[in-house]
Amino acid sequence: MYREKENINPGTCVKCESDNIDYDTFEYNGDYGYYPTTCNDCGQEGKEYYNIVYDFSTARIKIK
Repeated sequence: MYREKENINPGTCVKCESDNIDYDTFEYNGDYGYYPTTCNDCGQEGKEYYNIVYDFSTARIKIK
């Protein structure tokens, strides 16, 4: 039997709270994205979610 558990501390395992986490490639999903994670201490796999919000744009403009 499984149950969902959340953690609001980025960079820590949801199960054992270790900070010994491996991250896989960031995946986009609409207005949010997540990193698949694996804890190196207990082996728990999970996802660390992030909201994607526009911040600003930049460009290198050639000066004449």
